[in-house]
Amino acid sequence: MAYVNLTGAIIKTLLVPKSALVFSEDTAVWVETATDQFEMRLVKTGIENKDKVQVLRGLKEGEVVVTSGAYLLNSKNIIDKGATHTMPGM
Repeated sequence: MAYVNLTGAIIKTLLVPKSALVFSEDTAVWVETATDQFEMRLVKTGIENKDKVQVLRGLKEGEVVVTSGAYLLNSKNIIDKGATHTMPGM
C-alpha cells in the first residue's frame, strides 16, 4: 500500500466527455446553436483522462456540446452533404 500526494498548480480549463469528440481528418465536436440546430466545430485538444478531454481551442465556456449521438449527427451530415463536402472553416 502506498499514499501518493500530488501537488501542483490548479488550472481552469474546458473539459468535454470523450464521447463528444468526432474524429476524421481533424477533431471536432457538435455544438448546439439553437433548439435542435447544431454545427460542427473543430477543436484542439490537450490532456485527457479516462473519461474527459481538455479543449484548448474551438469552444467557449457555456456552449452546449453533443455528448451522446455525435457520430449520428456526423453520419447524417455526411449523407446530407456528401462525403467530400467540407464545412466552412474546416
